[in-house]
Amino acid sequence: MIAGIRGGSSAKMLQECTAGSERKERECAIILLCASGTARTDALSQERRSEMAEREEKQVLVVAHGDLDGVVSAALEMKRSGLSVAKTQMVFTQPFLVDKIMISEKTEKIYVLDIAPNNRDVKMTREFIERISDRLEYWVDHHQGWRIVLQELDEEEKRKFSIFENSESTARIIAVESTFPSDFPVKQLVSDANASDTRQGELSERGRLIEEAIKADLSDDSVRLSAVRWIVNGCREDEDYKRLLEAQKRYQGVQEETERLASKYDIHDGIAVVDVRNAVGDYDRTQLLIRGEQIAPTRTAVVLGKNPQNEEVITIATMDRKVNLVNLFGLPSGAAFRVSLPVAAGWTVERVLNTLSQALKK
Repeated sequence: MIAGIRGGSSAKMLQECTAGSERKERECAIILLCASGTARTDALSQERRSEMAEREEKQVLVVAHGDLDGVVSAALEMKRSGLSVAKTQMVFTQPFLVDKIMISEKTEKIYVLDIAPNNRDVKMTREFIERISDRLEYWVDHHQGWRIVLQELDEEEKRKFSIFENSESTARIIAVESTFPSDFPVKQLVSDANASDTRQGELSERGRLIEEAIKADLSDDSVRLSAVRWIVNGCREDEDYKRLLEAQKRYQGVQEETERLASKYDIHDGIAVVDVRNAVGDYDRTQLLIRGEQIAPTRTAVVLGKNPQNEEVITIATMDRKVNLVNLFGLPSGAAFRVSLPVAAGWTVERVLNTLSQALKK
């Protein structure tokens, strides 16, 4: 245990929950919040300006990762804290974009969910924590790399963080710490978040709907907001449900491009490798990595592609749980079984394969 776990009984329960896991380390760590910036108002339509004005009036901000775990975590946090979706500003972001977050002076409470330390620049994470510390309510996360950040916080600050570095998901931490109505599908939601983040197990029909709707257009945060609202309202067949179904239909094109790219995998020293920098359309990087892991003798895949910021990155994933990719590549944070390395930082596919080959042969 590192520090900052809200409620001793919560920590005990989570440790009991993870007792049967393959992972050996069980550490607690601390986390923070982030959000994305807004465009200049002089270039916005009247409708967009009205939306911004409405957000300015909202006094609660929830910042979450944009994947299935982040969406589920946001919904669970709002449910347990009694937050109204209509009265809460919601931002979905990445650890390396926290410096772009613009927070209204009227914001009184901030919740940060499933946001890891920035493994490109931990200083950015520290500075963001300092910027929001007086308004931060909770920071809940399950990624590695918080020890060096937490040790610089005082005890009062640490109490705002609930971090279990090797929990399968952030949603699981929130669920273990909380009590939900008997008719609320928290167990299934957490199971889906676990399956999505660890890539182990099957998604339910509900989980598949949310994940595929999100992945149909990763730039569309309105779909994520619909998913959060749908979950908070009890997963009814309402307008948000119809919106998710419509988005899910568009995911078919993403699947087709993913399958096409998966057919181009080559095997190098037992590792599946593919270059997708010239992809002709959107694809599902997670599913592409899983396909590579499935065909690779080492159960390890490497994808050379581009991130949403159009930066070239090398993404590595492995099903070999004896290999911790965060430690192997000397990263300050991340998920042990999947990491991304920027080409601009000097990483090449050859260098990655050499590092992986040595580790996988041990």
